[in-house]
Parts: sequence; structure tokens; C-alpha cells
Amino acid sequence: MPGNPSPGNWADLWLNNPFFYASAGGSAGPAGNLDQVLDLEVLNFQETSDGNWRVRIRSASRRGWYSEGDAFEAYELLSIDPETECIVVFAEELARRQEICKK
Repeated sequence: MPGNPSPGNWADLWLNNPFFYASAGGSAGPAGNLDQVLDLEVLNFQETSDGNWRVRIRSASRRGWYSEGDAFEAYELLSIDPETECIVVFAEELARRQEICKK
């Protein structure tokens, strides 16, 4: 009988579906086109008093400040890189990660 799974970071199993296959046609099934651009814009970066970073993002319906791990609309903010002024979000509609940089 197998033992209990070891503790660890299991997020990659659900963030990057190992059973997902993109065909050469560019279609991702119900998710649509893999090259689809998200309607998000990175506006500002701000360092908090505890040394962490947050970012102001404009989406189709609102603007707001978000920290790593925050979920908003159909997205989850995975990482903030203030040096390159880029963020990585998980987009539920595309079922994949997407990097977005400040313009």
C-alpha cells in the first residue's frame, strides 16, 4: 500500500495541467486561442512596509492593488518582479500562466 504523499509544492500539478496538449492549429479547445491576449494592464509597483511588493492592475472592470497570491476576477497573481516591471498571473480562461509587463 502506498504511503501518504510527501508535503511539498503541488501547485504545478494544477497550474500546469500535465494532460493538456496544444494542437498545431492554435486552438485550446474550450479555452480558445492560445495566443489570446489578456485584458490586464500593469500600472504601478509599490513596496510595502514589510518589504513585500504589490502591484496596481487595471482589468476590464476595475483597478486595484494586489499582492502575490491574491485572486481577482478570473486571475490569480502568482509573482511580482519590480526590477523588470512584470507580473505572472494564472488565467482561468486560458488555464495557463501569462506574464504581463508594464508598458
